Parts: sequence; C-alpha cells; structure tokens
Amino acid sequence: MIQSLALRAFFQTQRMACNQRVAQVRHQHPRFSTDDLQWFIEHCLDPLMRPLEAENPLRTFKLAEAGFGLGLELVALHWVADESRRSLLHRLWTELYPSMLETLVAAPADILAPTANLLQHLLSTPGTSPQRWLDTLARAGDCLDSPACWRRAALAGAWLAGLAHYRDSALRELAAMPAPLACRLLQVPKQRLGVALARLGASRWCALEALAGDKPDAVPVVARRVGQCSLLGGLFERPPQVRVCERHLWVQSGQSHWQLYADAFGAVLLPAAECPAGRPQRLPVAPALQALLPDIDTFSSGARLSDTLALTSPESFAVLLLACPAGEEA
Repeated sequence: MIQSLALRAFFQTQRMACNQRVAQVRHQHPRFSTDDLQWFIEHCLDPLMRPLEAENPLRTFKLAEAGFGLGLELVALHWVADESRRSLLHRLWTELYPSMLETLVAAPADILAPTANLLQHLLSTPGTSPQRWLDTLARAGDCLDSPACWRRAALAGAWLAGLAHYRDSALRELAAMPAPLACRLLQVPKQRLGVALARLGASRWCALEALAGDKPDAVPVVARRVGQCSLLGGLFERPPQVRVCERHLWVQSGQSHWQLYADAFGAVLLPAAECPAGRPQRLPVAPALQALLPDIDTFSSGARLSDTLALTSPESFAVLLLACPAGEEA
C-alpha cells in the first residue's frame, strides 16, 4: 500500500496516463509482471517520496513520473524478478537516493536513468562489484549536491568498483570535483588529496588502502590473472597472446581480439575488431619474476607497460599481469 501522499496525488491525477503506459509495456513485453511493478512502487519509489509531503506538487510530480517510467523499464527488463538486482535496487532507492533527495527532486531525469545504465554496465561486466560502487557513493552523502557532482562521483565510483577502462576519465573527474567529495570517495584527508591523486595516476596498481600512508607499493607482485577457457565460461578458445601498442594491452585468442584494461580495482576485456599490426613478442623474464609464477614453465608472449608486465603461456588460458616498478621503459 502506498503511504506517500505525494505519490498518491500523482497516481490520482495521472491514473489514465499511467494505465496507458503499463498497457503499452505489457503489449511489448508479454512477460511483464504487474506484481514486480507493484513491488518497485511500494518498496523503492514510495519510501523515497514519503519525506516530500510539504513540497510543491510540481516538483514531486517530476520525480514520481521519472521514477514510475524507470520502474516500468526495469520490470520489463526483469530486474525486479532477479533477487540480486532487486536487492541492489532496494539499497539504491532506500539508502543512497534519500541522502541526496534535494538534488534528485531538482533533476530526476538527469540522475535516475543514467544511474540505471551505469549499474547495468557494472552488472554485465564480470569481476565488478556493484555493492562496492554503492558503498563508495554512500560515503559521499551530502556532497552529492548537484547532478554534475553525482555524475562525476558515479563514474569515479564505477572505476573503483572494477570498470578499469574508466581509469583515465575517473582520475580527471576526481581532480575536477570539489575536494570534500573526492576526499570522501578516496577515503583520504584533504591535506593528502593531491598526493593521493598523484599516486593513483602514477601507478595503476596503487590501491586505496595504500593512500593513507607514504609506504611505497610492494612490487613486483602477481597483480591479476585475466581470462579463462571458453569451455569453462571464459572468453578464450585458445591460450591467448598479448602485445602492446600505444601504451595499451591487446589480447588475441584464435580469431578474436580484445583490448585489456587492468588495475588495482578490476580488469576488463573490451572486444575489438582486430589487434594492431605486428606479431606478439617474447620477452625475457627475470628469474625473480618467474619465481612469482611457479605453476608456469614457459611463456609464449609478453608486453611491457611502465608499471606492468603482461605474459601469456601455452600452459594457461589467462593473461598474467605482474605489477612492476613504475618509471621503467615499456
């Protein structure tokens, strides 16, 4: 049962239009569940709007209309039917959005749909953590006082939650956003923000836990093993090969190609039409580095970035990434 007077007023005045929208969506999506829509309204939209009883109806109607429209779309995409996604939605609408309610009421269309798209991107990318994304944004609290701050924080949080290909954009947004907001996202005091941003920019393997102190990152270490055999649910039909071009890693397995982004927060393989011209190379592997990979005897290809050594082996379906000291030539 709807408890928000503002939401009740919206449905009373817009009943015919809302019913028409539901009928249209049900016609387009025969498996559309009105029970799931009811759950979204009662457990997500209604709790968000309860504190808005004294607001101008013209402002609350914008939020109710945008929220109802998004709810229709999410139910049609079966988000609410999926237990894990339902849990994320509930937390987003009952914990995070209430902390930035004034911003949301002022510009619901600028926040609700882009946020759902970003959350979908996180959910569809293996190895990411949507819960970590919500945790990061929850730390921002009342610093999310404009749609611009929200967009910047949401993108930076998505990087910290595992979307490694957002790294460069996220670092730019962190440098451009108000200092109090950046400090909350990175969990550093204001006097250390400049140092923290410099360290994150200098090494892709710098983790948040290292930003509080001055101790250098421990290197070299095996940072990540990226990829898996397609028979086990991975992407690679054959043991992959790796190469570097214009300071980016490229991976080939059979006739398929990817650009590989990886850092302390995640790893993403983005499909590509082809790899840059040239053959993968074998790099000499120092005994000290080879000792970090006791299960690998031979290496088939290698590529060097300033702070990363990428290796492949005929014995593995993974790209092996070692964090190495920054500043060395690629």
